[in-house]
Amino acid sequence: MSRRTPWSLLSVAALGAAALTGCDTTAEDVEQGADQVQQELEQGTDQLQEGADQVQQEVEEGAGQLQEGADQLQQEVEQGVEDVQGGDG
Repeated sequence: MSRRTPWSLLSVAALGAAALTGCDTTAEDVEQGADQVQQELEQGTDQLQEGADQVQQEVEEGAGQLQEGADQLQQEVEQGVEDVQGGDG
C-alpha cells in the first residue's frame, strides 16, 4: 500500500467531487489548488512563528525591565532604611 500525503488525498477527493458534479476541473487544476493551499498554510505557519518569536522577545525584555525596576526599588528601600537608622543615631 502506498503512503499518500494529505494533499494528494485532497487532490483525489477533489477530482472525485468534480467527476460526480460534471465539473471540468482537471487534475492539474486540483494539484495547483492543493499546492496553493499548502503554500498559504506554510506562510501562515511562518507568520505565526514570527509572531511568537516577537512576543517571546518582548516578554523577555519586559522581564528584564521588571527586574531592573525591582533592583532599583530594593536599593531605594535599603537607602531609606539606612537614612532612617542614621537619623536615629
